[in-house]
Amino acid sequence: MVTKKEIADYLNVSRTVVSMVLNNSKNSTVSEKTKQRVIEAAEELGYKFDESLNKICFLLYNRKSDDPRYLSDLRHIEKYCSKKNYRIIFMNVKNNDKDFEKVKRFIKANEANGFIVTGDVDDKIIDLLKENETNFIVYGGTERDDINVLLPDSERIAYEAVNYMIGYGHRRIALFLGSLDLMIHRKVLDGYVRALTENNIELDKSLIQVNKEEDGYEIAKNMNILNIGYTAAFCTNTVIQFSALQWYKENGINVPGDLSLVGYGLSDLVKLSYPELTTLYFDYAKSAEILSNSIIDIINNKPPEENIIHFDDYKVNKGGTFASNLNI
Repeated sequence: MVTKKEIADYLNVSRTVVSMVLNNSKNSTVSEKTKQRVIEAAEELGYKFDESLNKICFLLYNRKSDDPRYLSDLRHIEKYCSKKNYRIIFMNVKNNDKDFEKVKRFIKANEANGFIVTGDVDDKIIDLLKENETNFIVYGGTERDDINVLLPDSERIAYEAVNYMIGYGHRRIALFLGSLDLMIHRKVLDGYVRALTENNIELDKSLIQVNKEEDGYEIAKNMNILNIGYTAAFCTNTVIQFSALQWYKENGINVPGDLSLVGYGLSDLVKLSYPELTTLYFDYAKSAEILSNSIIDIINNKPPEENIIHFDDYKVNKGGTFASNLNI
């Protein structure tokens, strides 16, 4: 097992500093920057942390454990919580009895002080957490006013993205969505429609394409088969955007020369793509700070003043999948 001395030698700091950080010393004068360095080095070297440390469970619901849309959130939350001397436990839960029993056992064993819940959140997982009197906050997915929720303004993201494309001459703008059973896709649709309406562009419902599996490759192919003309598309997430781009590449359609793509989010797919994806996204570091502070306050019996915290601090990743419409 890696020792505190080995961590101290690795960082060229004193063993006392390492001990104060890893023992969660209440009167420590170690700077936050040094604390973070020590915790990151300990994780990298495989140090076995004190199990008595407070823990927060990041519960990803009804999504694959390696879904790239949530990994950035997790990394930023883990980084921020570690500064507050909280460990993050990752749990991937599906909507089935076996996984729900697993969650109940986890709660009964007091494995975590609180939960950050995200993914395709529904009433079943919320009711389970409420019934077992857990501390939790939901990140997106619902507007229930009887729980604590941090709600990114997905409608605004879509509204701003479509306005951006219109400003560069695009008027035939497609919308690539996942299931409309999910609130985020309905909010994106609302933002899309509002942007078109305010710019006096008639809504063409054939440009709105829904795929429950969020398969952009299939959407792009179907648009071609149906001979639906468009110069740009807004994709409700980077999974749809990335897979749509693959179809265009395979079929000789140049992006952004022939067609522009703008997406929502900043997953690992954005940088892995060639060209890099053009997206609008929420500030993950800022949302992680709000989420982490909120759940820690809830754990300490200081709930937020408002149950639903709206978050609209977005940024733009310019990428290389968007260009002006030159045929105007």
